[in-house]
Amino acid sequence: MRIKNIIAAAISLCISVSMISCCEPSINDSAITASAYLYSCQGNFGDDLTWSFSGYGLSVYGTGEMYSDYSKFSEWHYYCTNYDLKENIRDISFMGTPTNIKGNIFSEMTNLESIYFYGGIERIETGAFKDCTALTSVNLAGVGRIGSSAFGGCTALNEVTISNPKCVIERNAFPETTTIKGYPYSTAQEFAQKYNYQFEELKDEQPPKFGLRSYSYNKQEINTFVHICDYQTPIERVWIEIRADDSEEWIESELRRYKDDTVDSAADAGTYIGHVAYAVSGLSSASVVHYRVKAMDIAGNVSTSATSDIVLNSGENFYFGNLKDTVTEDGITYLLFDDHAEVYDCEWNVKGKVTIPDTINNLPVTKVSGFSFYYCDKITEVILPDGITEIRRNAFELCTSLQSVFLPESLENIESGIFRDCSSLKEITIPKNISKLTTFILSGCTNLTDVYIMNPDCRFNKSDIHSVKEDDYIFNGTIHGYKGSEAQKCAEQYNYNFEAIPVTEITLKVGEQYAIDEDGDNLSYQSSNGNVAIVSKSGVITALSQGQSKVFIINEDDDALVLTVNVIDETAENETVEGDINNDGAFNIADVVLFQKWLLAALDTKLDDWKAADLCKDGKLDVFDLVMMRKELLKQK
Repeated sequence: MRIKNIIAAAISLCISVSMISCCEPSINDSAITASAYLYSCQGNFGDDLTWSFSGYGLSVYGTGEMYSDYSKFSEWHYYCTNYDLKENIRDISFMGTPTNIKGNIFSEMTNLESIYFYGGIERIETGAFKDCTALTSVNLAGVGRIGSSAFGGCTALNEVTISNPKCVIERNAFPETTTIKGYPYSTAQEFAQKYNYQFEELKDEQPPKFGLRSYSYNKQEINTFVHICDYQTPIERVWIEIRADDSEEWIESELRRYKDDTVDSAADAGTYIGHVAYAVSGLSSASVVHYRVKAMDIAGNVSTSATSDIVLNSGENFYFGNLKDTVTEDGITYLLFDDHAEVYDCEWNVKGKVTIPDTINNLPVTKVSGFSFYYCDKITEVILPDGITEIRRNAFELCTSLQSVFLPESLENIESGIFRDCSSLKEITIPKNISKLTTFILSGCTNLTDVYIMNPDCRFNKSDIHSVKEDDYIFNGTIHGYKGSEAQKCAEQYNYNFEAIPVTEITLKVGEQYAIDEDGDNLSYQSSNGNVAIVSKSGVITALSQGQSKVFIINEDDDALVLTVNVIDETAENETVEGDINNDGAFNIADVVLFQKWLLAALDTKLDDWKAADLCKDGKLDVFDLVMMRKELLKQK
């Protein structure tokens, strides 16, 4: 997946030359000057950072932080002290991507004439290049922060180019005579104006160069990786455009900057990733979809890739064939179909709690599209409504601030990777209609402590929870499920911690029995409705007639666990219970409330058995039936 380019080759060559040419002098040679004997040497700046000196050049390669403890720079101090290493260095090339340049590490290099940066450096610390009196200019490509006096005392420093428009610059970072070059409205311009430095605007003569690194697609989406080759040019935005058949209208979708902790070369610092679904109405399974990628730098220069085509498979039922419109509310974009709506995309600036409504434009929201919240790293909580039946692949991947998600019981299908790399997610409850987890659904959720699986038949594999690679994240939390469930079997198979969820509701047929299996001594049992179900002293429930009963499981401290017992009579399934409009086998207050809402034309109100509400026996439903229902309810009390 990593790009291997000339930089990587140069690094490899530099390492090879250094290992062959390095000739460490003995202690007896310490009085002899470096110019006579020091040809090449090497050492470490960090756990994954090394340096190599050869001729007049110093090369720094690798990744990560420089050592915080100066005592760990043993080779560097040895050569600087005994062989005047700093006096020999004329140029420094940062071939890799160190996180920082430690304070004062390169100070007093009086012969240093040039520094080459290749991007990826977060900060140059206080005094890092102080008193480098031969340095005349420097291009700080992509540097994120420049500390106080980082270039203080560099008396010959005429100009500094700062191409990162958001670079943080501390006071006295440069001599007062230095000209600051940067983009309009950038932090470099603000710094220059605030502290009276001369400022010159940067203007790119050429648009940024980039290539389509790879792509994959199915009948719903295009997933795109774009590599910005010119990684020293600050990019304002990258997006993909699509159009269908002979349409002249291009529809665009923004691509996000690709964040990956494993990025280990400057070539990977300019990678963008994103997806776009064919959110175009009027497509058919025989359509041709055209797409291209565009990148714009901060100066407004735009570069466009060649157009690629996808011919849809005429044998497939094209997913977006009946798309009618799209709508955006509170930063969330929805696709509107004939009979339902779907969550499609989340804007990057959406943060905090996100609540998806039951309906949008009077259409029920039933699905969450693939990649819809991808990389929305500012959202912390998502509430999905009852009515959501499907969440497609990678929907919440890389939502690194996401701490909790409510998945409704209506959910029936989840696809692979939906919570992948949600590193702040602490617990998740998988609803009872999900019969199997999918690959990588929770992989990379490094703070995950609890997974609740409500379906006793739901199975999962190790790769669903974490990657099977030995050096990757291993789940150390707890799987919660019912005793004897598939969740328990899988947890034991993969050596996960398991805790049993207390059973709170069961459904029995008339004549069927159920043995309560609860831990604890001196338990007693009591049924709230002995006509529906009875319970023995040993905790065996026997279903007697259709209806509902509460069984109380009481311990010696008089604390009670309530078990709801629903009893059904299969012989009476086709019989209508008068007033039972929700068809749950009994007439009660729930039926009255439901009928009242139906008469008031409340949205999403449905009568499962309307004939049961016709208490007046006149073939129609009205307020008179409601009055009679209330009278019948009073008779039950």
